[in-house]
Amino acid sequence: MAGFGSMNDLVLGIKFVVKIGRALKDTGGALQEYQESIEFLHCLKVTLKNLGRFASLSPAATAEAILVPAKRIQSSLDACRESVEAFEDSLGPNRRKGIWRGFARKAEWAMFVREKVKDLQRDITLPMSTINTNLAILGMSVNLIS
Repeated sequence: MAGFGSMNDLVLGIKFVVKIGRALKDTGGALQEYQESIEFLHCLKVTLKNLGRFASLSPAATAEAILVPAKRIQSSLDACRESVEAFEDSLGPNRRKGIWRGFARKAEWAMFVREKVKDLQRDITLPMSTINTNLAILGMSVNLIS
């Protein structure tokens, strides 16, 4: 194969083209992934805000058990939101329509940024489990007292 260093290079090249092709689709491509990511980030932000309110009304030990993992999630969320929101003009609801409009931004989303959202989802699994466990323990202790 004169143009490729190996069969592996050919396979990687094909995967790259397929990934970019999927990103350019208006349905199921970068546009839909972007909008789903924005919705996820918004819901996570609201959840953290509500946890903060709840923690402020809770005993100190309970508040700390909730706020420590929530702060970890918040810092990861802030970093991810900056990267994602930079795509609002090219992938948001007020973007200019057309398959070739925003081609570079769709490709950039597909190759780099969507992985940041997936990383965030993976990174918050443990702190969210910690929060859920602490809330369940609090709920059981309230039921035992009642």
